[in-house]
Amino acid sequence: MHLSIVTGTYNRLPLLTQFIQSCRNQIPPGITYEFVITGVAGDKDTLDYLRAQADVKLIVHEGLLGAVKAFTDACELATGRYVLIA
Repeated sequence: MHLSIVTGTYNRLPLLTQFIQSCRNQIPPGITYEFVITGVAGDKDTLDYLRAQADVKLIVHEGLLGAVKAFTDACELATGRYVLIA
């Protein structure tokens, strides 16, 4: 089974790092996964962190385009059989 965990982020690096680590800790062995995250170009620290994560696919919006656009774009890039929108 392959799982895609989808979310958007802007200016919430501490919560995002906790979220990602919590997900990693909860996924049972044998389940492959990916994070698909939409970020915003002006949020440099968050984007730098996400780019350093091997299990993250990153989409960068040039500005705040809204949550629906962020989640829709991430869902379109997801490759999992199951998609968790978080």
